[in-house]
Amino acid sequence: PDKYGATPLWMATYRGHVAIVKALLAAKADPSVPDSRGGNSPLYVAASRAVFYPSPDEGIQLLVQLLLHGAPN
Repeated sequence: PDKYGATPLWMATYRGHVAIVKALLAAKADPSVPDSRGGNSPLYVAASRAVFYPSPDEGIQLLVQLLLHGAPN
């Protein structure tokens, strides 16, 4: 994690990198780990992308991947 507690999976989700999120999840990254600054999980970040960003499809793809890999909802 970085100094704010953001894991590589959290950052890839935040930046909307679907392929990287898939690769990290395939490598057993834990989708339940929130950042330490705001306590937001990767699932929360993906949901925010689906609602507030110009490309909601990207956020939906991220949500699906995280849920398929056991992200707590």
